[in-house]
Amino acid sequence: MANRKVSITYKDTCDIARHHGWIVAGLYWLTEIASWISIGHWLRASPRLLSDSSFLDEDGYKVKASWQDIVTAIYVLASILVADLAWSSSDRLARLGPWLAGYVLFDPFVYLIRVLWFDDLKPGIPDPRRGVWSHRRVTFLAIIAFVQTLILFPSIYRLHPRLASMPRQMLADRAFTAATSFSTKKPLTGFDVLLVSLAIFLLVIAIATTASMAYQRHEFAPKPKIK
Repeated sequence: MANRKVSITYKDTCDIARHHGWIVAGLYWLTEIASWISIGHWLRASPRLLSDSSFLDEDGYKVKASWQDIVTAIYVLASILVADLAWSSSDRLARLGPWLAGYVLFDPFVYLIRVLWFDDLKPGIPDPRRGVWSHRRVTFLAIIAFVQTLILFPSIYRLHPRLASMPRQMLADRAFTAATSFSTKKPLTGFDVLLVSLAIFLLVIAIATTASMAYQRHEFAPKPKIK
């Protein structure tokens, strides 16, 4: 009997656990709650929530990539603006800046985790919403998230007492070194470890999705003749 790809519609959390185990079900809800905290999540979903057909596909189930790109552009612009707050002449803004930088950077990582591993587990959604628009988009979103990491992490470093007084250029060099060479400068902090981990995470996503695209492409080369 030929194997057929059967679509699974999850009714509830117990149904997710029945198919994938309670660890996956728990991680699904952790990602779901993390998404609710992010403004970007609600911005991406707004055409569907508001029934704005101009940014929905023909079936009205999935938000178009064009709107998702607009939200990504908004977050890139926000990254640039927030990065300067940590060095504001206002003490209040300077203290708020690193926390805002962390919040802005939080969105692309939660989004990538959700899209790649948990979006299709959502109970009760129709099949058209289970896929991604394009694996190419995921690759480029990972690259954009990497750039956002380089922009925002100098500000985030200021949350550490031993790094707060360092000049901006020195913190930028520290972030660039950690993200591109996976090496850290002294004094080693938890933020350095976090930055290296995030950079590796994005690198793995970029490599995996690029390889996935390559293996899905049709080959025009003729098949070898069997003698």
